[in-house]
This record gives sequence, structure tokens and C-alpha cells, in this order.
Amino acid sequence: MTLPGALDTDPFLLDEHPDRGDDVLGAMPDAVAACKANGIEAIGLWRQNVAEYGLAETAASPAASRASTAAPTATPTPRGTEISGPAATDTATPSPAPSRTARPRATATGTSSPGAIEGPTLAPTRTQPPAATGAATATATETAPPPTAAPPALSGQIFFPVYDPNPDRRTMDIYAVRLPSGQPQIVVGQASQPALSRDGKRLAFRSWDKAQRGILVHEMVDGHIWTWVSYSEAARPSWGPDNQAIVFASQQESDRNWRLYRTLGLEIDRVRRHGGDIYGRVPAWLADGRIVYWECPEDKCGLYLMQGDGTSPVRLTMAEHDLAPSASPDGSRVAFMSNRDGNWEVYVVDIARPEGPQGQGLVRITRDSARDGLPTWSPDGRWLAFVSDRDGAWAVWVARPDGSGQRKLFNLGGPLEGQIAAVTDADQHGWTWESMAWGP
Repeated sequence: MTLPGALDTDPFLLDEHPDRGDDVLGAMPDAVAACKANGIEAIGLWRQNVAEYGLAETAASPAASRASTAAPTATPTPRGTEISGPAATDTATPSPAPSRTARPRATATGTSSPGAIEGPTLAPTRTQPPAATGAATATATETAPPPTAAPPALSGQIFFPVYDPNPDRRTMDIYAVRLPSGQPQIVVGQASQPALSRDGKRLAFRSWDKAQRGILVHEMVDGHIWTWVSYSEAARPSWGPDNQAIVFASQQESDRNWRLYRTLGLEIDRVRRHGGDIYGRVPAWLADGRIVYWECPEDKCGLYLMQGDGTSPVRLTMAEHDLAPSASPDGSRVAFMSNRDGNWEVYVVDIARPEGPQGQGLVRITRDSARDGLPTWSPDGRWLAFVSDRDGAWAVWVARPDGSGQRKLFNLGGPLEGQIAAVTDADQHGWTWESMAWGP
């Protein structure tokens, strides 16, 4: 539809020809009539434009001019529905030369409560401009606070363990929270160390059920649970690139040393190098088939990277207590936790640039006197979730891989460790052996 009169021309005509204000303003009633005649519900948009230009609906001033230099755009919406953030309350005051200050964007504020997601809460409201009764111009007075950017929206599910200290239970349970908002829902009872397959269809975990110890699998589609590894010492499973195999650590041999194992179908085999066992812990499979794990050969402790068959090991980090490795979806980086600086913090190392003798190549994600750890990557690799008790209670936090954008997502609702009933101390290793998983 073409609007009549001066509105057929450049909308910024007044900027260049302020003496033609009568042509543009005089065309406004004709524009409304044209909208109605063409059956277009544009009155809401008309009112919005009028309010933004600081002009009254039924009156205009020949001396009106506009200071804005950017063309406003709008998408028609049903009347009564506002899509902008908190808007200014317009105050009509006579002025020979009205001007308009840019309207602020929506301001997001987060609130937290146990078991709830802290996310952006937008509550946009708009006060309709009062109708003018005479020939006058209006100057918009901004009353909203300075604009602040809303936190980026997150998606997917985060799986995490929580200890239940109830004397009748005294066990771990696995919960999940659906982002960006939701309540924790129990997924598997008497279980911890969740590991989600890359396609999100299966959840492997360590079972604390005395009737079903070992590594079990929860089918996410139908809820069926089955046992894959029946050794009670088996711990920290991680899925392979094809979603058909897992790698894990276990003390199941008589010498009680930690070794790495992997599944071949339903069978179990040790991961070997040149015919010998690999005495490693906390393995994590990368998307390209390589495995990152902890090892301490000849007192050279740290995280190592090797091929899936155990060959070609490369040392990635150099501290004895570098634990809980988690590989990025593209396999280029590994996040982990360490107390190398006297406190448990989260770090990231680039696989192409392993840590140097003086810590070169590491990115420290957290810097807090509380405990931070158990990192896990978002499915798109843009975020890291980790646990922290920096607020006095365990919660899940999130940060970008460079450490920026840190904020709390939700409280766990309980501790991360405790004495598990009917399990020996030798089989319990504390919260640093736990894990989280972030899936689609």
C-alpha cells in the first residue's frame, strides 16, 4: 500500500527540509484513512510511530522536526501486544523543537531459588501515549534505567548427581534439568557419574544399588535399564564417537591398581599399549576416537592423550591432581579441574598446544576461594557448566571457555558427596570422581 501525500517520499524529509513539516504532518490523517481503506490493521503501528516521533495523534505543529538519524522499523503486531522492553512514560510538554532519545532495550534480571533455573525474566510493559486535545508537540521523557544485555539463552539438559543423606537411603541419585528453565527431575536412583551418549539416547552411570553394582545404561527413550559392566569397582564411563562403546577405569584386578578398560560389544577388554596395561583413571573419549585420561608414569603425573588403541601418548597437563577431563564436542580442547594452585578450580587446555613447563597454554576458567569442578561442555561447545559451592551451597554455574560470562544456573538441592550405605570406603572416592553431562 502506498501512503498519500508527503509520506510517499523519504521518511527523513524533515531532516533535510524542515520547512516542509506541514506537508508530512498534514498527510498523517490521509495515511490513516488509506490504511483503513485497504483493510490493513495498521492503527496500532500508526500509534506506535506517532509515539516514537513525539507527535500527537490528532494534532501537529508546523515547526515539528525530528533529531533521529536512523530509520525506525516495526513489525505489525496485534493491538494490545507489546514486544519491546520496559518503555518510557511519555510526558507531553509544549516544545518548539522536540527531540527523542533512543529507547532502552529490555533489561533482564535473574532470581534464584533452590531447584530452580536462574534465567532472564522479562516483564515488558508500555504506557500508551495520552491523546492530545490541541495543536501541540510532545517530548518523550525517558524514565527507564540504563539498558543491560540479557544473558544468552541456553538449551539442552544437564545431568548431575546429588547425595541423599536420609538415614534410610544414604545414596547418590542422578537428576536432570531442562534448560533454559525447569525443575530438577530424578532420572536414576542409587546412581552417580552420569555419561550421556552423543546422540542423547543413552545414559551410562555407576550404580550404587547393592543388587546391581557396576556400570549400567539407562535407555532415554523407554526408560529401560540394563547392566553393561558388572564389576562394582568400575567407574567414570565415557561414550565413544559411535555411541556403541564406552571406556572406563576400574580396580577390579587383584592388585587393586587402576586400569583402563573399554567395551567391545558386550565384552570387556583392557586398553593396552605395546602389550602392557595402561594404569590410568578418569578416561574421556574424544569425537575423533582419541582418549584423554589421567596417568602418572615415572612420577610424570597429569592428563594424557592417546589413540583409541592405547598408542601415541602425549602429555597434556603437568599436575598430579588434574582430574575430571571433559573434551569439547569438536575435540579441540579439554576442560578439567585441578587443585594445582591450592584450591579446586576449572581449567581448559588446547590439545594442539599442551601445557608448558610454566603452565603456558592453560586457560584458568574460575578464580574463587570456593570449590569449583566437574566441567562439562554444552552440545554446541560454546559454554562450560561446572559445580561450585561459592554461595555456600552446591550449584551448577556456567561460563564461556575463556572464563567470561559466569553465572549461576540452579542449585543442586543437596551435597555432592557423603557416606554411601553398604559400600566400602575403598570404593568411594569423593566428589572429585563425580561427573556431569550436558546433552541435547
